Amino acid sequence: YNTDLKTQDIHIHFMETALKKDGPSAGVSIAVAILSLINKKKIPSSIAFTGELSLKGDILPIGGLKEKITSAVEMGINKIYIPSANSGEVQNLMSEILDNIEIIMVNNFSQIYDGLFK
Repeated sequence: YNTDLKTQDIHIHFMETALKKDGPSAGVSIAVAILSLINKKKIPSSIAFTGELSLKGDILPIGGLKEKITSAVEMGINKIYIPSANSGEVQNLMSEILDNIEIIMVNNFSQIYDGLFK
């Protein structure tokens, strides 16, 4: 199959249903998983992602950042990509959390792509 994403688009839409769904902050993670498959490149399980992904590749802010980072550290994650728009919340984290994880703030998916796939 053609894996040249410069000549094709992939659009996945999770339709709204009668049941309330949470999870737009999984957009970045889903995109990384798809690109990992296309590029046949395994992403280390010690890396996590959060952020809503726009059609233009912008990474939008999310809720529950403190809980997500705390859980990531508890699960052995040592690097997490988060939306730059949530940067103000990082200073509110306890030092024992911050000492155990590298936080990478990003504005656009291209920053993640360059860090993982180039």
